[in-house]
Amino acid sequence: MVQPCIGLNSVALLASNWFGEKERSIALSLGTIANMLGNGVIFVVGPAVVSEGSDIPMLMLYTGLAATLVSVTIFLFIQEKPPTPPSAVSSAETTDSNNYWNDIANCFKEKHYLLIFFGYGLAYASFVSLMNLTNEIFIEEKYSSVQAGNAGAIMLVCGIVGAFITGVILDRMRRYVLVLRIGIVLSLSLIHI
Repeated sequence: MVQPCIGLNSVALLASNWFGEKERSIALSLGTIANMLGNGVIFVVGPAVVSEGSDIPMLMLYTGLAATLVSVTIFLFIQEKPPTPPSAVSSAETTDSNNYWNDIANCFKEKHYLLIFFGYGLAYASFVSLMNLTNEIFIEEKYSSVQAGNAGAIMLVCGIVGAFITGVILDRMRRYVLVLRIGIVLSLSLIHI
């Protein structure tokens, strides 16, 4: 529940506050990769820790403790912004919450934003559905939970490598619309495989 509201948005804010124009795309890609890497870790660790249903609370406890430790560490030791802004965009302050909600409302009036919003939403929903169903799909085909977890981790690693390469290409070429179009076409075509 927290991930769409805080987790995914914080990566963009971090990249905007701490990195200049030439590094922002790669920073955003690395932040997104870290998010996916966390999913990959649970794919591998989950089947190793959980051998029966009664082990699930222990896995949830360890996951919660790890998340709490990371959150407290970030809260105590990481600053919101660097002492010197890396770019003009980073130095711009927006404190008026009314402007924020007006800006959000204006986004939903823009055709191009809606295309990106729904395109990303469909791609992300497909990804989450695939990741949630990976175990069931592989077990139905008579693979073990460990093999299913490893398959999910391999899919995530491939996505991480692709995201990193895309971030480097975007920082060099600045062809955002072209890369977005290619990504959407590939995502939609791979759904049917």
